[in-house]
Parts: sequence; structure tokens; C-alpha cells
Amino acid sequence: MAEPIINKSMEKAHSESYLSITSNDIKINLNKEFLEELQKNTYHGGIDEDVIDHIAKVLEIVDLSHVLGTDSYQLRMKIFSLSLTNEARQWWIDEGEGKITVWEELVENLFCKFYPDLYDGEDEMLDEGDN
Repeated sequence: MAEPIINKSMEKAHSESYLSITSNDIKINLNKEFLEELQKNTYHGGIDEDVIDHIAKVLEIVDLSHVLGTDSYQLRMKIFSLSLTNEARQWWIDEGEGKITVWEELVENLFCKFYPDLYDGEDEMLDEGDN
């Protein structure tokens, strides 16, 4: 069995009690408690995990935060990747990091990767009424 991919940023943050993310001249400091809550809600990409529930939990965590100079979408994009581990983290490294820049695109691509049977192949997610 392959060794799980470890998020080095999260490990470093746990040892230093905060994580600093800098992008586009915006510096975001995440405290240890925030990171611990995010860590409790990691998504591995397993078949028995609910990606929709994971996204909802991360949004709940992130949307309670406000960082001066950022909008909620920027914050979501910067923090969401920290909530991924194992297969999901590898997917982000291979297909998302630096390539996906819009929140809706991230959610759709993640969903399509881990729930391909619910994707109609025409760049649209199936609605509940579509089976």
C-alpha cells in the first residue's frame, strides 16, 4: 500500500502554532485552533467519504473567518487545499494547484473526480431530478 501523502504545511503549522499563507501581496495567518479544526475535517478521497459533506464543513470553518483584504472566495481557495490529504491531496497537486483559480471550478472538478458517476460528461453536474 502506498504511503499517504503528508501535507508538510500542516505539519509545520502544528509545530509552530500558526501557518502563514502569502499570495498576491495578501498574507493570511491561520492559528493553531483553526488548523486543528480544519485537520479534523480532512478529505482523503475515499469511496466511503462524502465530498459534499466535506465541502460544507470546510465552508463552515472558512466562512466564519474574515481576513482584511481578501474576499471569501480567495480565502476558500487558499485554505481548501489544506483540508485535502492522501488521494485527494495528490489530485490537487496533479490537477488543481495553480490551474484551478475559481471556487466553483474547484468544487465541480473535485466532485467529478471523486463522484464520476454523477457527472454527465457535458461539463454539467446532474441535478437530483436527472437521476
